[in-house]
Amino acid sequence: MRAAWKWLVLALAVGILGVAGAVAYTFSKDTLLDLQSCVDKPKFTGMGWVCGRLMAITEPSADEIAFLNSIAGAGAIVGTHDAATARHLMKRYLASGLDVNAVDQRSDHLWTALHFAALSARTDEARLLLEFGADPSRRDAQGRTPADVAREGAQRRPNDAEQYLDLARLIDAASARP
Repeated sequence: MRAAWKWLVLALAVGILGVAGAVAYTFSKDTLLDLQSCVDKPKFTGMGWVCGRLMAITEPSADEIAFLNSIAGAGAIVGTHDAATARHLMKRYLASGLDVNAVDQRSDHLWTALHFAALSARTDEARLLLEFGADPSRRDAQGRTPADVAREGAQRRPNDAEQYLDLARLIDAASARP
């Protein structure tokens, strides 16, 4: 009876590893952008987790980096991952040419990832962007810095004003650093 259990456990382990290998192989054919959109899936499905792990080991192509730079894509990297994974990915992507200060080319606003983080009071994302060299003094088409955008958010959303103002102070403090 014991031998049967051992064989059953061994067969189950081999089956699980086989399925995991097949999934990894299938997803390794996807582009960085496919994996990025998959990461946004709910964690309980497991697919977001698998895609996140594959993203962590997949080298971005020059075309993928160029696309991310055209949409202020640094925000996409810091916005869909836990802080440790985001740091790891930012280091790799910056080394591959990601520009943390790239402007979103899809509109005339001239917003960077830091402007977008300020718009939604995403303090953790802003902190990571600043850590990786985001320019807190970069102005948009209307002459506003990310801190200005955060202060406007405090006026626009009084219930969240403190969160926006905390973010504005964080960005202002980064501007004051030499």
